[in-house]
Amino acid sequence: LSASEDEEVTKILNQSGQVAIVGRYSLTDKDMERLKPFGWLNDEILNCYCEMIRGRARHSKLDWQLLTHPSRVTVTNRNVLVFDSFFFSKLSKGYFECNINRWTKNENIFAKDLILIPVNHSNNHWTAACINFLEKRIE
Repeated sequence: LSASEDEEVTKILNQSGQVAIVGRYSLTDKDMERLKPFGWLNDEILNCYCEMIRGRARHSKLDWQLLTHPSRVTVTNRNVLVFDSFFFSKLSKGYFECNINRWTKNENIFAKDLILIPVNHSNNHWTAACINFLEKRIE
């Protein structure tokens, strides 16, 4: 980071109370502490990041190929559905218990290019599952 960018990051990390609002999610100073080295990411951070991905998918020409195939660099619009951090844990309880219709109420999932699903592994690690309809595979 440049000196001015580093200064801005330091200023944000030292704020107290609510620090940022991204869509319907917000981050507090306690969440921001988790972004420092050796911190553990939580649901709030992941959900804000997912909301940022949703926004980029809606409003810009984000290079989604770069996420899945770094060697292919083509900038295109992608029709992306991003679930929040609670989806996978609900789905793990079973299809009917999840009430998947509520999660996909206004979405035609088969019209999507990519579906991203954050996955928490025993509160120790985050990964993301990707249903890639363009490549016809799960990643």
